[in-house]
Amino acid sequence: MLDKDLSNISLVKVTDDRVYPPTEIEQSLNADFYVETLKMLYTKGETSLSFMETPQLMESSVSGGALNLNITEKKAIEDYFELPGKKNEFCEKYLEILANSNEIKTPDWLLNVARFFHGDKNVF
Repeated sequence: MLDKDLSNISLVKVTDDRVYPPTEIEQSLNADFYVETLKMLYTKGETSLSFMETPQLMESSVSGGALNLNITEKKAIEDYFELPGKKNEFCEKYLEILANSNEIKTPDWLLNVARFFHGDKNVF
């Protein structure tokens, strides 16, 4: 679940009454890679993301709090992800940026999931 201050993802049980509104996977990615991916998509012709030419960044480690977006910009991102094939396109670009990075930036929530299944050993 994306915290109220938009800076972190907290893992909660699906029965927890705090899970509304639900957090989409797009909100829980690494903030730096997320912003870079949206910028890349815009420069490659995704005109609906034109606000990424000069994005207003916020302090957050997760994508859900990385950008200071107005209602129209939020809707543009939501609409982009609703189009057929766009989540896959985004994922491919995100992984391309990740693969070309010298830095590993695994989100804390994902490390917590790995620790749950594997303990402190063999976590990435």
